[in-house]
Parts: sequence; C-alpha cells; structure tokens
Amino acid sequence: MSIGINPRDFSTSLARGLRVITAFDRDHDEMTLSEVSRRADMTRAAAPLSAHLMRTRICRRRREVFPPDATGT
Repeated sequence: MSIGINPRDFSTSLARGLRVITAFDRDHDEMTLSEVSRRADMTRAAAPLSAHLMRTRICRRRREVFPPDATGT
C-alpha cells in the first residue's frame, strides 16, 4: 500500500510529532506553542506544524478505525 509520501519524510514527521507529544506531562499539560517548542527542542515554526499534523493524522486514523454510525446513533 502506497501512502504517497517519501518514507524518510514520514519518519521525520513522525519523530517530530512524537517529540511534541512527549513534551506534555503531568506538570505541563497545557502549554503555549513557545513552551512546546522549547520542551520539544524545536523551532517555534516547527512545533505548531508538527502538533497539527499529528492531530490530523490521529483524527483521520480514528475515523478509519471507528467510522461514524450511518444511522446517526
């Protein structure tokens, strides 16, 4: 199955997204983008993009695994 992106780009994107996720913990459950970028050791430009891409992929995957009920219930 082809996902239409270079595996190297996907690996880099995944690694950045995981750095964003692991920046959060019990003591840092809400942060500004500046705080996330500092804790994830990323530029302030890369952190929001990585967070957005991870959120988008997680939501897309969730819809694939748990599709909305066609009956609306």
